[in-house]
Amino acid sequence: WAVLMLLATIYRTIQVALQWYREMHLSLNALQWNKNSIDPCLWYKWIGSKLIIFLLWVNDCLVIGPKGLVIKETRCFQEMYDTTDKGEAKEYVRCQLERTEKYLKLTQPVKMKRLEDEFGYNRYKSLSTPVNLDLISRN
Repeated sequence: WAVLMLLATIYRTIQVALQWYREMHLSLNALQWNKNSIDPCLWYKWIGSKLIIFLLWVNDCLVIGPKGLVIKETRCFQEMYDTTDKGEAKEYVRCQLERTEKYLKLTQPVKMKRLEDEFGYNRYKSLSTPVNLDLISRN
């Protein structure tokens, strides 16, 4: 896993976000990344049977996957842009990263706590899915 930070951006232009997104879209397409159809800030690439993911948030990028592939793909990206490798990520845009050998999980514990406090989520009993329809009130 690697976090990259761009050293030069086009701040203070009127459509900076749109122009930056267009630039990244073209660049990642050129590097043969596939854009996720649901999240426009997520690209992915299969290299053999290995999945590598590229997340973009403003001028921060998070590359997730097997270490060797992350290093290779990060270098390709760094050939196109002046970036700083921030090393292994512990958090990314206020998301906490939990990793094992088998998975990487992004969570937002502060936001979840705020939602629990605001809506009283912890007062309700959670149900496993799929839900047994006999347990649902038919009011």
